Amino acid sequence: MDSCPRCGYENRHRDKFCARCGERLEVGVRPIVGAILDRRYRIVELIGEGGMGVVYRARHLRLDVDMAVKILHRKLARDASFQERFAREAKILAGLSHHNIVSIHDYSPFRDTFYIAMDLVDGESLEEYAHRHAPLSVPDACSITAEAARGLAWAHAGGVIHRDIKPGNIMMDRSGRVMITDFGIATTLSGDPEALDDEILGTPEYMSPEQLRGLDLDERSDVYSLGVVLYQLLTGVSPFRATDDRAAVAARILGKTPRPVTAYREDLTAAQADIVHRAMAQDRSRRLRSAVHLLELIDREAGGADGTEGSIASPAREGRRTPAPEPFSRIPEPGESPPVPGMSRRRIIVAVLIASLIAVGLVTLGVFLAESW
Repeated sequence: MDSCPRCGYENRHRDKFCARCGERLEVGVRPIVGAILDRRYRIVELIGEGGMGVVYRARHLRLDVDMAVKILHRKLARDASFQERFAREAKILAGLSHHNIVSIHDYSPFRDTFYIAMDLVDGESLEEYAHRHAPLSVPDACSITAEAARGLAWAHAGGVIHRDIKPGNIMMDRSGRVMITDFGIATTLSGDPEALDDEILGTPEYMSPEQLRGLDLDERSDVYSLGVVLYQLLTGVSPFRATDDRAAVAARILGKTPRPVTAYREDLTAAQADIVHRAMAQDRSRRLRSAVHLLELIDREAGGADGTEGSIASPAREGRRTPAPEPFSRIPEPGESPPVPGMSRRRIIVAVLIASLIAVGLVTLGVFLAESW
């Protein structure tokens, strides 16, 4: 069935004109602005187009709210593997309800393809934001990375590896909320035979070495990709990309160590840079073990960008810069207990004096009782 772009009437498939109003139908092409999709969504505007599909802003006619509708390319819809991948993205998103992950609301076939209706992020991608602002301040870069790490940690806890973490798949709304999207090539930690683990998919400059080699993946692969994103936010450059040739980029990742992040940022301490380098370790046995570990290090060492210990503030908006955080202390090793927050020198002295007075009082009382006995 084909929806009329003028009145929304569902005409027979391949009709050239609407049976109700006579409007010419765009048969066999993607929806146009004003068309009604599946009797529920009115297409408002084109948002963007990627390798798997086209994303539109659409108005839900029953709920009267705007949503993002992602429609699978028709040429891919003819491929059963891509159909499965698209359906898997819908199922994964439906099972990952989190503040830092885009939520899905609907999945359905449409004409000779399929669509997903999801949250509409009123903002922009991290790729667009970083293009204007990178290199970012340390608090901004840490804040954005921490928000993304929270979403990843939730996905990993649900047994899902994203496999394509990059600035283009991280969205930022106007309030500073960071959300991960596009789980189209995600796989499971359980070794799902339908997860297409044997395919090398993703964006090469953000892919982990083990992903490029076609090895089994775990959450550390996503940690690596997020480490590359953090590197890029701090420096404004990609650590590996020197050409658009995918093979050349892959060769650089597998055979060349990127320049230290301190080569671009002299204001970074060694401990700050160590977080980036450990997230991007070639040997995953030396890499940060999880997104939770990365989040703990950022939260513990950087503190809140607003000066609140143990919190991660929202990224600064245009025209506003957050004060630099206190210098990092030594980064704890995996499994090491976090340091106990210290007290000021004055409080320590007062505490020692009080403890001494109590001790003297107890000794005096003991002597008095002994003599009385």
